[in-house]
Amino acid sequence: MPADDDFVQIANQNLDHSVMIMGWGTDPKSGMDVWIVRNTFGPNWGEKGDFYIRRGNNDFGIESEISSYDPVNF
Repeated sequence: MPADDDFVQIANQNLDHSVMIMGWGTDPKSGMDVWIVRNTFGPNWGEKGDFYIRRGNNDFGIESEISSYDPVNF
């Protein structure tokens, strides 16, 4: 996980890709609170398709540019 200084000025950029927040936690290496995010590139990308985004800072608009749905039983 990059240091905090590496994240300066990355929120509110032009968004052109969708990802799914799978959960949250604390990065064991840095102690930073993170979102656990799944990309659409498949399991050979990142950590088996997942990656971390710093939580609580709206990096890449992850906390402000969201959409969701309610699952429905058919």
